[in-house]
Amino acid sequence: MDAATRRADKVAALVTALDAAIGHYQVAARHNPLHVLTWRLACVAKQQLEDWVAGRADERRWAMSRGLEQGIHLLEAIAEAGPGGTSQSDLARKLNTSEATISRLSATLEALGYIERMALGVRLGKLAAQLWLAYRKGLKIERATIDAALRATAIAEEPPADHVPGQAEHGGAE
Repeated sequence: MDAATRRADKVAALVTALDAAIGHYQVAARHNPLHVLTWRLACVAKQQLEDWVAGRADERRWAMSRGLEQGIHLLEAIAEAGPGGTSQSDLARKLNTSEATISRLSATLEALGYIERMALGVRLGKLAAQLWLAYRKGLKIERATIDAALRATAIAEEPPADHVPGQAEHGGAE
């Protein structure tokens, strides 16, 4: 077995062990606050390992805002839940993060108007809808520009009004 295969096997074993730890400590975290920290560390270690294996552990990754990235992932998860919304505990499970993180991110997004609290969770707010409308308006503008260009092209390619189909261009029969 060559070195690359051995390394790949070790990485696969490490990912499996981290998955097992994440599962165990996610359940145990409900009963012991120290397990929350262990669970979070296992999640971060797994993400960093996956980034390294995928070649994403470059300067761009470290230049990104982790909080902004988490907030956008949270908005995506809320959007996937639909207009009925979803609970923060469901979001924490889906995003593989703690409810405390979801709570902090939700508070920020709510204060900015991007999500709304409901009796049993959160859903997208008015500013999220305004972003969608602005995006759609941009698409309509682009589409209108394309349609106008197509119409102009079609007009330019139309035969002259006095053109009789079937006649040759030089006065004779085709």
